[in-house]
Amino acid sequence: MARRDLSQRDASDHAASELQYIIRNEKRTAEGAVRRVTAEQALHSKRMLEFKSNRNVTRVLFISYNTELLNPAQQSLDGYIDIRNLFDEVHILILRTGIAPKDPVLRVAPNVWIYTAAASQW
Repeated sequence: MARRDLSQRDASDHAASELQYIIRNEKRTAEGAVRRVTAEQALHSKRMLEFKSNRNVTRVLFISYNTELLNPAQQSLDGYIDIRNLFDEVHILILRTGIAPKDPVLRVAPNVWIYTAAASQW
């Protein structure tokens, strides 16, 4: 660091120019590191991640605050049970406030499950 006579010069001007120099150099190095491609190139290039599954199962998840769905006799649950013919598995997650349930999973049909998650607030 060079010695300067600070009594005749404003030190903040010098510090600002040094900071601008550092920022400018950091931007140049950062710009060179990022590889840019167009959306079309990305779509037609090789995938970064391949996932192969042997499952041919359709599942659906519903998330609800409606605690009336916990009563299997309620008519509000009928709509969810009716769609069980469209999907292999139907999962319903009910978010409620209060203490955690003793039985957090309820199976209301052969392929319909209701899960209960409790917290002090959602």
